[in-house]
Amino acid sequence: MSDPVVFRSSLARELAVTVPITVLVCTAFWLITDLPLPGLIGGLMAAQAGLLGSRRQVRITVSPAGLDLRLPKYGELRVPWGVIGAVRFRGWGPFTRMRVIPTDRADGDPAKSAYLKGRGAEPVVVPIGTLVPGRAALTAALARHLPPDAAAQLR
Repeated sequence: MSDPVVFRSSLARELAVTVPITVLVCTAFWLITDLPLPGLIGGLMAAQAGLLGSRRQVRITVSPAGLDLRLPKYGELRVPWGVIGAVRFRGWGPFTRMRVIPTDRADGDPAKSAYLKGRGAEPVVVPIGTLVPGRAALTAALARHLPPDAAAQLR
């Protein structure tokens, strides 16, 4: 049995993404409206505080039992390994998303039946761009637990 691996949102990585975007938006607004500099700085600080206040906490735990996800959209969710049909990564850098695509059949397994009855075959989309330790570690952890055909498709 391997120990669970936990992936969490990183405040430093989120700041590295949100601060430049906020500065860019405020600078463009300043150039268009000719707002005084103190107003720009105040707006920048308010926007940044708003972004940090609405921070989405994402946590993924990869354990022998399956994926334990804490997501803003779904809340707490456990996905057993037998239910996962495929995992796909989309996007780049801090905007990377992981799609966990469930199988469409239960094969008589009670865990699969319970999961599929509750959620159906809808994929779960997880933002992973700002997670620590990172995508490479997540891919390695998933490859250890996924069935061989699904693990071969990880990219």
